[in-house]
Amino acid sequence: MYLNMRCGKCHLSDRPQYLEDKETWNDETYKKFNNCYAYAFGLLDDSYESKPQPGDFSGMERAKKHRCDDINRRILSDHSNVIRLENPRDKCDCDSHKVTLFADEAANDYHFYRQNRNCKWSHKMGNNLVTNRDADGNIINDVFTANRKYKHHNYDTFCGAYCVSNENVVSPEN
Repeated sequence: MYLNMRCGKCHLSDRPQYLEDKETWNDETYKKFNNCYAYAFGLLDDSYESKPQPGDFSGMERAKKHRCDDINRRILSDHSNVIRLENPRDKCDCDSHKVTLFADEAANDYHFYRQNRNCKWSHKMGNNLVTNRDADGNIINDVFTANRKYKHHNYDTFCGAYCVSNENVVSPEN
């Protein structure tokens, strides 16, 4: 079985299953230490002192104000093999997965979504469970048309889309 052409034509088994293993991400051991950034970039860990933020892995001081241009710079600093897409509808290679970044500028917050092997999207809000549902409870088929206005945050500003190498992904077996 091959993926729909809009998200790449690699075989479903080409992408690591643990990247989308909701049971692992939702396990109490990992859930409280991992946020949307860790989830989207596949950085599963149970030893973070606090939830990881863009720039942490390259030693940058934590940002006080979350602006799209600064978050993008921090992501690329953390991950040398991440590709920022000029067109967010472009496909990623088979050895990577797509991630999008949106901001709630009024609340000084941001949120990542990850495209899964089935071409649908999922995300993890803070220490909450991984979900494939938007603010209305609908399955996220298209991250750009999904309702991203949650109770306390409205992620209405698109900041960027990325192809994240699956080499970045940390497996619970590692």
